Amino acid sequence: MREILEKFPGILALLTVILLVMSVSHEYGYFWVVGSHFQTFLSTTDYLANGILWLPFGLIFIYGNVEWWRFKDQNKPPKDWKKLKTWIWPAIVFLGYASLFAFAEWPPNFLIGFSLLGVLVFVWSKIWRSLLPDLGIEEPFKSAIENIILVAPPAMAGMFIWGWVNASTDLISTSEPYVLSLVSEPSSHEMRTLLRTFDKGLLVRNPSSNRVEFYKWDDVASISKPVPDKSRSFICWAFEICPSDRKAKSPL
Repeated sequence: MREILEKFPGILALLTVILLVMSVSHEYGYFWVVGSHFQTFLSTTDYLANGILWLPFGLIFIYGNVEWWRFKDQNKPPKDWKKLKTWIWPAIVFLGYASLFAFAEWPPNFLIGFSLLGVLVFVWSKIWRSLLPDLGIEEPFKSAIENIILVAPPAMAGMFIWGWVNASTDLISTSEPYVLSLVSEPSSHEMRTLLRTFDKGLLVRNPSSNRVEFYKWDDVASISKPVPDKSRSFICWAFEICPSDRKAKSPL
């Protein structure tokens, strides 16, 4: 326990760096869809603070695709690619993915993003050993570098794709609207979809004009959100299949 406490500052610093790298990767994917120039408004604090929006789901998203133990499994006999039957399943899988991507809308939805990450992870699992540098480093540093090379690229790719998927969802979402009032027009109550909050201001989507807008905090008088109808069932909330009186009361 004492050793853990002594190393805690270093562990905390390492976790902060990892979170920052993952957040930067996620936000690059997010703003690649929303608008790359909006990313210049972010500060280091914004990267860490906005991580709470995607971190739980992002980790599940990556963990569901990346089966790390397969990367190190070197006991399987090599396949004989000269035989025709060896190509049957790879060809079927390739045609399936090619058809999925060919008919998919872009930016991708969750299914496309999940599938794309699966392809990238599979390819990386086949080539990562050939990219290991021969640095002449002894253990345990050699294993640490190998694990970083093993995990870091697919993890960063996963966060980029997850941000990509989040952005495509936010740009078409009509649920959970916020009411925005501006200092210049205090009597106005504009409905906006909240995308991001920064140290410098607020990034929202205007559903009526379908534009992404940025407001400085000095220009914002207030921001509020209608209280959802807690008595609605899951079917009513998810699919709008509900009695007329319940649907009429719903603000979403």
